[in-house]
Amino acid sequence: MIRRFFIALVAVFLGIFGGYAAHACTVDEIDVLGDGTNCQTTKFTLTTTEIADGGKFQFYMSAMGTFYVDCGAGGTLSSSASDVSGVTITRSNTTGATYTCTYTGNTEAKTIRFGGIAATGNAYVNGTNANAAAIRFNVTPTLVAGISGSLGAIFPSRGTESAQQPRFSRTFSGCTNLTGPLPANLFNGVTGTATYMFSSTFNNCSGLTGSIPENLFSGISGKPATAMFFYTFAGCSGLTGSIPENLFSGILGAPVTNMFASTFDGCSGLTGSIPENLFSGISGAPAQSMFSYTFAGCSGLTGSIPENLFSGISGKPATAMFVRTFYGCSKLTGSIPENLFSGISGKPAINMFSGTFAGCSGLTGSIPPGVFGNLSGAGANYMFQETFYGCSNLSGYVPKDIFENITSSNGISSTFSGTNLYTECPCGTKPAETGWGATTVDGRAVCEVGLKDGEFFYNGVCTTNCQSGGTKLMLGNGSEFPILSTKVTTPALNVKFRNNSKVCFVPLESGNGGSGSFNISYGGQTYHAGTLPVEPD
Repeated sequence: MIRRFFIALVAVFLGIFGGYAAHACTVDEIDVLGDGTNCQTTKFTLTTTEIADGGKFQFYMSAMGTFYVDCGAGGTLSSSASDVSGVTITRSNTTGATYTCTYTGNTEAKTIRFGGIAATGNAYVNGTNANAAAIRFNVTPTLVAGISGSLGAIFPSRGTESAQQPRFSRTFSGCTNLTGPLPANLFNGVTGTATYMFSSTFNNCSGLTGSIPENLFSGISGKPATAMFFYTFAGCSGLTGSIPENLFSGILGAPVTNMFASTFDGCSGLTGSIPENLFSGISGAPAQSMFSYTFAGCSGLTGSIPENLFSGISGKPATAMFVRTFYGCSKLTGSIPENLFSGISGKPAINMFSGTFAGCSGLTGSIPPGVFGNLSGAGANYMFQETFYGCSNLSGYVPKDIFENITSSNGISSTFSGTNLYTECPCGTKPAETGWGATTVDGRAVCEVGLKDGEFFYNGVCTTNCQSGGTKLMLGNGSEFPILSTKVTTPALNVKFRNNSKVCFVPLESGNGGSGSFNISYGGQTYHAGTLPVEPD
C-alpha cells in the first residue's frame, strides 16, 4: 500500500515538473506568465548601453494591439497609460503612451525583447501627425546601442487604408550610439504607404555603419505619401556603400510634398554613383520640396548624375522642388545632363533651383542649353539663388535660353559665383539678351553662338585681327595672317607676341601647312612655329 502511494506520488511529481520542463520558454521567446506556460516569440530585440541601478529605459507607442516586452535582467515594465500587466501591454486605442523599463541591480547593458502584434483593422493613427509612430525609441535615445529582428512583424500593414499602415516616424531619431548594420528584415510585413511613414526614422544615427540593405523597403508599394522619406537617413554619416538601386522601386505615382526631402542629407560616408532608376516610379507634376536636400552633404558620392534621374517629372515648377538637391556633393563628376530637368515648363516658382548644385566642385563641362526645361514668365524669389555656387570646374558661358523667356531678374543672386564661366563672351559667340535685357549675370557672360564685330573664321579657327598698324604679321606665302585677340584662350595657342601694345596669339593649327611647317614673316625676318620672340603681358 505504502509502495503504491510512493509510486503514485513520484508519478505526480514527475508529471508536474516534466510538464514544466517541456513547456519552458526558449531564449528566443518571452515568458509571459513566468512559468513557461505562455511563451511568445521574440520578433525584435534592442540592446542598450550600460544602465545603472535605478536607471530607466523609455519608449513610446501608439499602435493598438497586444504586445509583450521583456525588459531584461532586473527590469520591470510600467506605463503612463496603466495598460501593463507583467510583460504584457494591452492597447485598445491609438492614443500614444510612454513605457518605462526600470532596473535594479548591476550596471550593465540590457537586452530588451519585443513580441506580439498590432490588432487587425485600424490599428494605427490615421492622419498626418508626424509624431504618430507605431513605436519610437527616441525618448531615451542615447541608451539605444543595437537592434535586430523585425519591427514590421510586430507592426505590419493591416489593410490598405491610412489607419491600417504603421508609421516609423522618428523611431530611432537621435540614437547616436546605435551601431549597425541595419537589419535587412527590419520592416518586413509593411506593404502600404502613409504620410510620414519613414520620416526621420534614423535621423542623426551617426553611429550606424554598413550599407543600407537592398531590400529594406522592398515590400512597400503604392503612391508616394507626404514626407514619406523625409529625413529618413539624414545625418547618418557612418553609413557606407552605394545607395541600392531598388530601394524605392515599389513607390509609383505622382510627386507629393517633401516625399524625398533630405532623405540622405549628410550621409557623407555613402559612396558609388547615384542609381539611374532610383526614382523611376515617380511621374507627374512637381510638388513642393519634393527633392529638396535629397543628397545634400553626400560628399562621398561619385560618378555622373544620371540623365534620367528625374525623367518622370514634368509640368509647372513647384516651390523649392530642387532646392539644394546635390548641395556639397563635391565628388560628383562629369557634365550636368542636358535633359535632367527637361520636363519642367511654365512660370518660375520660389526657390525652385536654389543651390541645386552648390558646392559640386567636381562637375565639369559647360552648362547645357535648356537644362532647366522651358521656363517662362516673371522671376520668383530665390529661384536661382546660388544654383551653381562653388562649381569651380564648370566652364564656358551662360547659355541664353536658361533665362531667355524669364521676364525679370528677380530671384537671381550668386547663381554662378565661384564658377569658371566666362566673364566676357568668347570668340565665336556674342552677348545675348535675356527676357529682362541683361547680357551678364553675376558678372558671367550670357552668350549665344555668333561672331562679334571684327571676328571671322580662318581655317576653322575663330580669329580677330589685333594689329593696329605698323609692321604686318605675314604668312610664309606672303599673305597677311589674322591673329587671335587677347580675349581668347584655347589649348591651340602656342605663339605669343606684342604688337603695338597688344598681346597677340597665333594658333599653330592654322597657317601655311599646319604646325609642322608654320612660318611667318615679321619685321623683315621669317620665323617658324614656336620661335617668335615672346614678351610678358
